[in-house]
Amino acid sequence: MDADLSHDPRLIPLFLKMLKTNKFVIGSRYVRGGKCDMKLSRLIMSYFGNKFIKFILKINSSEFTTSYRGFRIEKMPKIDFSKIKSKGYSFFMETIFLLNKSKIHITEIPIHFKDRSYGDSKIAKIEIFRTLYNLFRLKYKSHIN
Repeated sequence: MDADLSHDPRLIPLFLKMLKTNKFVIGSRYVRGGKCDMKLSRLIMSYFGNKFIKFILKINSSEFTTSYRGFRIEKMPKIDFSKIKSKGYSFFMETIFLLNKSKIHITEIPIHFKDRSYGDSKIAKIEIFRTLYNLFRLKYKSHIN
């Protein structure tokens, strides 16, 4: 989860409850009941970026880029997360890709993402290009395996 309180820590008990019966739980801004308070330009990029990732990778998830997630590691098959090649925010997308490839169900729960009150986003413009590169690298990887 983000440390700037854009992710509500009061949802941690819900994550823990859901992890009793699910191997992976992700908080989603884009499922029914989810909300997002980002600035309009950032919201548009995030919303359509997640839709584009879903379209390209053909993974049944509405959320690929949030860090608000929980794993039940002892119930997962041996996934070597150290083999993730993506850096930066693309790491989150590649994690979903690996879970899907391993047939792990992606359980989404609605969250209310609150934009930070202080400071600026640390997402550099290069992240957009890095994400596109990694997205198509993963798509290619899924076709050759």
